[in-house]
Formats: sequence, C-alpha cells, structure tokens
Amino acid sequence: MGYVNCARCKRDCARADGSFGYTFCDDYVGASKTNGEYLQELNDEEKAHLLTWVFYQAAQQSNAEHYILEWLKKPVVVFNEKAD
Repeated sequence: MGYVNCARCKRDCARADGSFGYTFCDDYVGASKTNGEYLQELNDEEKAHLLTWVFYQAAQQSNAEHYILEWLKKPVVVFNEKAD
C-alpha cells in the first residue's frame, strides 16, 4: 500500500474524480513513463536526491554508464510519493 495522489491514477474507481487528493491505496495505477521522463518532472532538490542514489548504484557496477542508460529507459516505480 502506498501513499499516492488519486488525481494521477489511471484506475477507474470510486475516487476517480481526483477529489480525494493523497491517500493510501492498494490499487493505484500510475502512468507508464520512463525514469528519464520522470526525472524531467522533478524539482532540483528531488533530482539531486534521486541522482545521488542512481550514481551510487552505478558506481558499484562494472559499466556505470551502461547501468545509468538502462535505468533511464526503465519504467518508473514509485514506492512513496510525497505530497505537493
């Protein structure tokens, strides 16, 4: 169960009008976008936090550049979305 923004959900449910804002939900279906696309939507602080994690993971791989490129192409997985 994640804390998600109903307005961003693609599922048609009782909360589909988006008026619920952020809530805990097991059925959240986010948009299919890549990590690269998601990165463009973040503010500078969020980018810095995320890229620190990505670069740390990449530094532990034999080919860091390839790891980062593949990560940018992967679909986004949001574990805990912060409120706006």
